[in-house]
Amino acid sequence: MSHEGEVRAIAFLDETTLVSGGADGRVIRWDLLSGAGQVLRREEDPIIAVAADASRIAVAAGRELAGGRVLQLDPKGRELAAWKGDEELTRLLFSGAGDLLVGGEEALRLWRAGGRAPQVLEEHEGEPVRGLARSGERVVVLTADGARLLTPGRGGALAAGGLPEAQPRPRGSGVSRRALAASLDGGRAAASIAIGMVGKEVQLHVWELAERGAWRLSLGPGAAPEALAFASDGEHLFGIPEQPLLRVWSLAARREALAVPLPASARSLAVAHGRVVVGLRDSTLLVWDEAALLAGRVEPARRLGSDRLRHGDVVSSLAYFADGRLVSGSWDGSAAVWGEDGQALARLLDADPDGGVEAVAASPDGRHLAVRGRARARVHDLEARAWVAETRVDEGCGGLAFAGRGDVLVIGGAARVLVWRWRQGKVARRALKRKERVSAVAAAGDLVAVGQAGAAAVLDLDGPGEVALAVGGAPAGVAITADGATVWTGGPRVATWDARTGRRGAAQLAEAPGRSHAVGVTADGARVAASCERSGAHLVDVWDVATGKRLARLAGHSDQVSAVAFHPAGDRVATGSWDATIRLWPLAGPAAAPRRRAAAPPPEVSFDAESVESEEAYTDLLQRFADASAGAFRPQEIEEEHGDDHVRLAFRLGGRDYERSLERTRDWVDPTFVDLINEALADQGEARRFVLRDADAWTCYVFTAPPGAGTSRPAASGRGQAAPPRRGTKKKAEKRGKKKGAGAGKAAKRASASRTRSGR
Repeated sequence: MSHEGEVRAIAFLDETTLVSGGADGRVIRWDLLSGAGQVLRREEDPIIAVAADASRIAVAAGRELAGGRVLQLDPKGRELAAWKGDEELTRLLFSGAGDLLVGGEEALRLWRAGGRAPQVLEEHEGEPVRGLARSGERVVVLTADGARLLTPGRGGALAAGGLPEAQPRPRGSGVSRRALAASLDGGRAAASIAIGMVGKEVQLHVWELAERGAWRLSLGPGAAPEALAFASDGEHLFGIPEQPLLRVWSLAARREALAVPLPASARSLAVAHGRVVVGLRDSTLLVWDEAALLAGRVEPARRLGSDRLRHGDVVSSLAYFADGRLVSGSWDGSAAVWGEDGQALARLLDADPDGGVEAVAASPDGRHLAVRGRARARVHDLEARAWVAETRVDEGCGGLAFAGRGDVLVIGGAARVLVWRWRQGKVARRALKRKERVSAVAAAGDLVAVGQAGAAAVLDLDGPGEVALAVGGAPAGVAITADGATVWTGGPRVATWDARTGRRGAAQLAEAPGRSHAVGVTADGARVAASCERSGAHLVDVWDVATGKRLARLAGHSDQVSAVAFHPAGDRVATGSWDATIRLWPLAGPAAAPRRRAAAPPPEVSFDAESVESEEAYTDLLQRFADASAGAFRPQEIEEEHGDDHVRLAFRLGGRDYERSLERTRDWVDPTFVDLINEALADQGEARRFVLRDADAWTCYVFTAPPGAGTSRPAASGRGQAAPPRRGTKKKAEKRGKKKGAGAGKAAKRASASRTRSGR
């Protein structure tokens, strides 16, 4: 649950319950213990102000230069009374005994408990109420021409008295009063004030109410804070300036005590019951422990309403990294990486310069993000913050997935898929039997599931065959389990298939949804999720595969659901929609069991041993070993110098220089360069090493902690077997035998030396 725009007003109902109003017209009640939100009401106009006491909630809704509407609700959102005003209503405050003060552009009104409508307390022209704050039994009113103190008199009348200015107003200067706060003990009130026609100086004016005196604290040039709130000790003041900051001032020391960065700018603030709550313009709320902030400790804030993330257009694709980071792509041309709490970690605004992002994929190493745009596919290195590879693709088609061990990207095309070995810059085209454009792609190891209009297919990148799946009807979304055994398809109905035989699977859903645009499955195949539509609602159903029972029906998107992805733990699901939002849904009940370590082996690097024909081959291999080490091995200042019979390889790591002369009597990789990497890792205090694992003619090193011996054979990746022989392996093995007897080979023909440098 979340707002769909900025949070404009916040009020505490009690010590565990918060009420917020947003630009979307929603009034949401929050349980601070569970973090759950409940929509109490939705108005057509934005919510301007919210007030609450133990038994009632007051809400003001309206638009600029238009009439406003004030409602009084019970804690469950039921309407108790309503009043339609003829002016913009700016502030609300329960003043005691159930009375409600309503501040507007033209008048200050008092709505008596049980009354049918507010009564005019005082009228004003051009001096709208900018703040209402309760201080003990009295009320402070802030307008553009000053501040007044309202004191209860006989018969409930409120007697007004002006508060002194902290300093004379400079001649010819304008004054803009933006926010007001008052301490609960009735001792102080404060206002943020900008002096000058364009706010040349910002000040905090502080009134000592008991002494009827005032003093000021200069904050320098800029915009005045939009919201203020006193701390529970009455000696500190919290404020929200125009910048994305939460500021804390010590009134005793008369200086700023703390500034807390915010993920977005804010507009609303509330402090009570030991909590500090800030409403952000990105539609979420942050909650801190007040005591920690007053002690100067900036601890991570709790985030409410973070189940909805935004793009500027249709969310076209979602994918998860193994560590739980979420990747999204949008027709607005951007891609984004989101943390577990919904915070944006990276946003690539130039993901597709040609138009919009059609698909995204997350690499197994956690470092690379791939995007498929309208006319090109690209790979982004998140650590280097740079695009590192690019290729042209068929327009009007969709689908993208990392395959193999992450060195291959499979891209949907027109009646074909493109198999892009992106590190090497090589693209192969694989024709499909059905002459329809590809709508979706999913991969597990070397098995690739492809969705087309009315059909689907399974390809093995190591073989020429194609297994057809008779989906029928609309374009098929596809998902595949991590072991590559089972494929799920959308389309006219959600169905499961044996990936090797193409036969319809035995799993049956008790109430299979109708036409599905998106489908997702957990890594172990225990749960499946599919989009569907019921009576105009855009839904996602989640099913337990073993029992066929529906676990959840997720409702909340306002347009077609276009993407579904399960978190690696299987206990939550992310959905993307044409409404430009992403929602994060926790799933009730026991989470799907994560895959055992054997199904997710340590990082590995696999390559053809005959691969040093390029004069930057070792530089490229060092980069691949660095990627697999997940940050443990980061070589710098790489030098690769080729001679007639040797290659000098050097790099710098952790302030130390490493160098080795490698044999170049043939075009085969000299494996002693891996010894140099392991030596550098040992010097860094890293326990893991790159350990050789034989895989026919393909050389494979695994980054792991070897159990004593110099070599080990960890569990294989993919479908639970050793790395399979690839196409052409037999010929390469024969060629390798000949090479070993032939001696120099192509290396003897190289006469010139080259020198390359890389900071990668």
